[in-house]
Amino acid sequence: MCYYLKIKGVKQTLNRPKLNYLVDALLFLTGLGMAFTGFVRWLAFSSGGGPHGRHWGQEQVFLSLTRHEWADIHRYLALVLVALVIVHIYLHWSWIVTMTRQIFGQER
Repeated sequence: MCYYLKIKGVKQTLNRPKLNYLVDALLFLTGLGMAFTGFVRWLAFSSGGGPHGRHWGQEQVFLSLTRHEWADIHRYLALVLVALVIVHIYLHWSWIVTMTRQIFGQER
């Protein structure tokens, strides 16, 4: 099965192994991005921003982005990750069904 990807007016064929590789690479990069933003949220921004916290009234910033902007990036990456996981499952559905049948011994 071939998929088509249009890049700068040129139609390129994207066969299944290339598409799997692309989806898996994007999953990996998105996961790295989520890990990074999660660590930034955890380590760079201390908890306790309420009226009794040590940063009350101050906007916390790390790498020119506020705490809320980091949270937004983390949230959008999570949505991208979920979409890519759905595509990944779709692309591997026949393998999933075959392995499930083999593991649980159900014949066709």
